[in-house]
Amino acid sequence: MQLNFKLEPICVHNGSGLRLWGYEILLRSPIPNSLLFAVENPPLDMFIFENAMNFLRENGRKNFNYTANLRPSTLEAFGKEIKELTLEIGSKFNLYIELSESGGTVPTSSLAGLKIILDDFGQMESNLHRLLTYSPHGIKLEINILEMLKRDRHMWISNLVNTLKKDGRIVIGEKVETEIEFTTALEMGITYFQGRLIEKRLTTDTIQ
Repeated sequence: MQLNFKLEPICVHNGSGLRLWGYEILLRSPIPNSLLFAVENPPLDMFIFENAMNFLRENGRKNFNYTANLRPSTLEAFGKEIKELTLEIGSKFNLYIELSESGGTVPTSSLAGLKIILDDFGQMESNLHRLLTYSPHGIKLEINILEMLKRDRHMWISNLVNTLKKDGRIVIGEKVETEIEFTTALEMGITYFQGRLIEKRLTTDTIQ
């Protein structure tokens, strides 16, 4: 199976502009993700992760930040292999594992030594219980959740963002495609961003 990947930029807002923080390694395959991940398939997920790491070896910048997706079921099935691979990769790149929002839970022992970010926080199984259980390095929030919460005047997400930031964790607003979405995320206290708008801004002098 031929797998294609791309590096999608993640930027941090420093108050006056955006600075490139790192990249997510995204699968760009002829086969839609909805079909690839329609059912739990740890061997397939592990195959994709191994190929993503090969892509990183060939295209990554040393000592830079990168994120890559894994399902909990894959970590449980291939924990030893994943830790060996991430230890080798970690000697060159600062790698974070994005723990997918589905696939059940995984023993915390399987996460030892890994830098974890909870993907799609607030959806499906990526919730407060997992946040408290796993104590991740950060979380990702899709912008549509932020907009919904803002319209309904809920403040708990802003409080959560500020609490995590004070604790030294990162909160990434993803799928940011418009200036309105960008402003909404800033109002929620988010300073890390990913999406089409951020990629567009890479061509402007707002990126430092």
